[in-house]
Amino acid sequence: MSDEIFTVIGATGAMGRPVVKHLLADATLQARVRVVTRDQNSGEARSLAALAPARVEFVEGLASDPAVVQAAVAGAFGVFCNTNFFAAVSVEAEYAEGVAWLEAARSAGVEHFIWSSLDSMGGLSHGRLPCPHFDAKAAVGAYIDRRRADDYMRRGLPGFAGDAWYLEHTSTLVTLPYIENFKGFFRPYPGKLSDGRDGLVWTVPLGDAALPMVALDDIGAFAALIFRDPAWRGRTLPIGSETLTMHQVAEIFTRVTGVPSEYHPMSLEDFSRLPIPFMHDFLHMMRFFREVGLSRDHAHLRDLHPGLRSFETWLRETGWRGETEQVFKSAAEVRA
Repeated sequence: MSDEIFTVIGATGAMGRPVVKHLLADATLQARVRVVTRDQNSGEARSLAALAPARVEFVEGLASDPAVVQAAVAGAFGVFCNTNFFAAVSVEAEYAEGVAWLEAARSAGVEHFIWSSLDSMGGLSHGRLPCPHFDAKAAVGAYIDRRRADDYMRRGLPGFAGDAWYLEHTSTLVTLPYIENFKGFFRPYPGKLSDGRDGLVWTVPLGDAALPMVALDDIGAFAALIFRDPAWRGRTLPIGSETLTMHQVAEIFTRVTGVPSEYHPMSLEDFSRLPIPFMHDFLHMMRFFREVGLSRDHAHLRDLHPGLRSFETWLRETGWRGETEQVFKSAAEVRA
């Protein structure tokens, strides 16, 4: 694979940055990374270029421009694709964008395409709890599954001359909420603990349900792992680091950091009144975790990636002590 081009869609975002870092660091891949960005002079783009100036190149423009899409995939060995639902806030738009990237990569003869997906909350809840920013990515994953099945069936037919590209050249990486969300969306707030002390209070509206999570850097590690091994082509890998209740999160945080904290669960009713854009999406996400839940085979995943982080490991590694930090781009930055 020496000197092959790996295109990363969403490279300047929260997930894309560690994917680029791991591709550049992987001695087996020896990758050149092509970054697709609206502005190659942005701070995020410059920070990626600084990782390996001779091995990072840019395609500048909008993913809605067919010329940009063609330039992004032309001559690429691999493509990692993470689209941003909140750029258009539309299931239909993200689905169309995902399929467009897939078809462009297929036409360009890309050897290995990784789709960054999420679980189908609408499907797993039998339609009760649709969560658009999960379900849009899952819909593209379902499209890939259908095309793989078609490829498999047609490949066995006499006279079939197709390329079976979806079956032989696509992988689906199913991720989860990031551990880094604790710095932002799930962050604790200063408040009074039950014993009267000042501390940090976690208010995520999960009740006693567990939150599945994965560290951003581990997503990058799994992406590089999949690209390294052709056996992952035609397969789907659901990943995750750990599943914890918020009571466990507070206990681990206090033990590791020494900062007193407790979980004071917010009700779903109070949560729904917060001034959060697209609230019904996040409300259904919380209800899904409370009523359905998601599981992962953590032992198997640690066999694949022994460095897989737990929340405790992540805390010790990052030194985070409850400070608020921006994890995602703002809505203005996403749509600029």
